[in-house]
Amino acid sequence: MGFFDFWKTSEVESPWADNSHLETITLADLYGLTPDQMPVNRTSAMSIPSLAKGRNLICSSVARLPLVARKDNGLLSPQPMLLNQLQNGIPNITTLSWAVDAMMFYGRAWFIIESRLTNGQPSALRWVPENKADVENGRLVKAFDKPVKPSDSIRIDAIHEGIISFGKNAIREATLLEKLAAEVGSNPIPHTVLKQKEGADLTKTERDELLAHWRSARSKQGGSVAYLNKAVEADFQGQPAENLLIDGRNQSSLQMARLLSLPAWAVDANVKGQSLSYSNMASRNRELLDAINPYMEAIEQTLSMWFPYGTKVEFDSSELLQDDTKTQYEYLGSAIQSGLLTEDEARKKINLEPKPEIEQEQEKNDGQP
Repeated sequence: MGFFDFWKTSEVESPWADNSHLETITLADLYGLTPDQMPVNRTSAMSIPSLAKGRNLICSSVARLPLVARKDNGLLSPQPMLLNQLQNGIPNITTLSWAVDAMMFYGRAWFIIESRLTNGQPSALRWVPENKADVENGRLVKAFDKPVKPSDSIRIDAIHEGIISFGKNAIREATLLEKLAAEVGSNPIPHTVLKQKEGADLTKTERDELLAHWRSARSKQGGSVAYLNKAVEADFQGQPAENLLIDGRNQSSLQMARLLSLPAWAVDANVKGQSLSYSNMASRNRELLDAINPYMEAIEQTLSMWFPYGTKVEFDSSELLQDDTKTQYEYLGSAIQSGLLTEDEARKKINLEPKPEIEQEQEKNDGQP
């Protein structure tokens, strides 16, 4: 069966399917709840731009890291095929992104074991969206409306109960603030007001003609210059800063960063009196690790339980913490000069082959008197 045949024949659940909006509509219609009383769900949370950006940053940062198996402080050889592709036909970046997403919002992620090796180890998993999981007493009893044996379910727990649970008040406030900002944006104040100073009041037709002529003239070349006689005065107004809710929305973004354990820069929020600068990307990524480490550890330790004793599953975070090229070369150059590394050892660290023996011999001869 080919790749496209797999997608045609397999039951593929939309990972962003969320039926919690039905609950919201029902409660609003039956009980007349106001927006600040409405339940908080993933859909409403993801409508907050700063939270959505933080979510995407955390999920993608974890999911793009490769999973490896180690034993006795070294890489296991050969590597388990499961770690290269957790779900059949779906890349790990997709699977792990939605697993971290579930842990973030609901405090847990569910997987079912679809196939095993002859020794009983899982060879393929399937992620179960929260709305497709039937849970009783903390155990997955059904997935996709099919019974699940306890031995075929894997639950990865976050270190909290989910942000839509413990962070519902902050999310609700941020949602209302976004709605208020949208209302302000859809009802802007006029930027220019033409005031009649002398003469009889203009009729509606005359006012409409004057405004139409003014607007038309402003849109033409040279429209920045206008003439008004002494009977008419132009008053130019701008949108007051407080009407744009800039400070309030920035504070809301900081709250979302705190919910996600992210630094302010990760959600484009500003902290008054602080100016953070980073010399390279690795410095930013090291700070990002504080937010993603709990999810990484939860996945690593849970998956390790399904392998033989002594085998540890880990994310390879070396790429995430890798310095920029200039910093790497400066470090390696110093290490070679001080004798900490040979030239070939330094080349190996940046994925270069050792120099050919002819070149090494030539350099050695060039250095002789």
